[in-house]
Amino acid sequence: AFFPVSQYLTSVAQSLRTADMLFFVGKTMFIGGLVTYIGCSRGLSLSGAPFEVPIVTNRAVVDSLTLAMAIHFTLSIVYYIAYGIDL
Repeated sequence: AFFPVSQYLTSVAQSLRTADMLFFVGKTMFIGGLVTYIGCSRGLSLSGAPFEVPIVTNRAVVDSLTLAMAIHFTLSIVYYIAYGIDL
């Protein structure tokens, strides 16, 4: 079951809409901004001993990943319910 890459890329290009691309770029930038904000706010709130750095870093990573996944899932569901999925 060989599927040529050129045929796959052509199929993807034909099915993508401008709204899909704008949504993808906007969602990515929004989530990236939130991850950056969480990382910076956790890092700059650090006061105390150097041994707290890995603890705060771990907390920032877990919070960022959790929030990013939740927002990605929620926005995608809302978008595809609102605009439908063309199959």
